Amino acid sequence: MPLTDEAEYFDTRSEQLARKLQDEHGLSRRQLLKLGAAGSGAAAGLRAVAADVRGAFSHRFNAGGELAVGLAWLAVLSIGVYLVLRRAVRVSG
Repeated sequence: MPLTDEAEYFDTRSEQLARKLQDEHGLSRRQLLKLGAAGSGAAAGLRAVAADVRGAFSHRFNAGGELAVGLAWLAVLSIGVYLVLRRAVRVSG
């Protein structure tokens, strides 16, 4: 029987997906809601990263100088950390 009402379709599909998850993975609706709530913070963080990446690859990216300075600082600090740790653990080489 085809579903013609959009709300009825999504309700039916939601039930089907919840039943499939419960059958295959043994997850109840409550556990699924907890997992969804736990992942919402990560999803928000990923949205910010996606916006940064999208901006970085746009045609109007005009932060090349700032990017070069940031990468230079990263290289200098990485070398400094390496030297300090090398001296702290006394590795010869």
